[in-house]
Amino acid sequence: MFFEKFASKKADRNRYVDEQLIWQFIASASNQDIDFSGSSLNKFISNLEEVPTPVTKLIEQKVDFMDAAFRNWDQAKRKVLKKVHVGSLFQVVDYAIQHDWSEDHFGAWTQSFLIDLYSVDTAYGQLCQKGATSRAFIEKRISLMIADMEQFPLHTELPMS
Repeated sequence: MFFEKFASKKADRNRYVDEQLIWQFIASASNQDIDFSGSSLNKFISNLEEVPTPVTKLIEQKVDFMDAAFRNWDQAKRKVLKKVHVGSLFQVVDYAIQHDWSEDHFGAWTQSFLIDLYSVDTAYGQLCQKGATSRAFIEKRISLMIADMEQFPLHTELPMS
């Protein structure tokens, strides 16, 4: 299962980070223009009577894609799959699917972006610090990810996991 792959510590489980991610996925797949702070998600949840079937199917498709992309990642690589990154990855999966990327290619790009090139000093890294749930920061993170995806070579030898 996908949620077993991302970096969750006991403290994350106690704070229900996996449930927060699911609500973020639902809000994103429902095209809600909200930030992902607790209060915004709580307001969204309290106004939601049920999750429409098309939204559920879209979430399942995207989560299955990410699950397959990270299926061969060892524990060290999985440490980068933190809440701040997973929420953004969920949104940029659309780019990968629309551009016919394979799950393996998405996994290779994610490794390049979040492991090989990542630093807290990069523009993306800075956006993952304070204010990480603000709508503006989320949009900037996604745009930086997509810009990097646009430059990622499609016809390269994918690393063996």
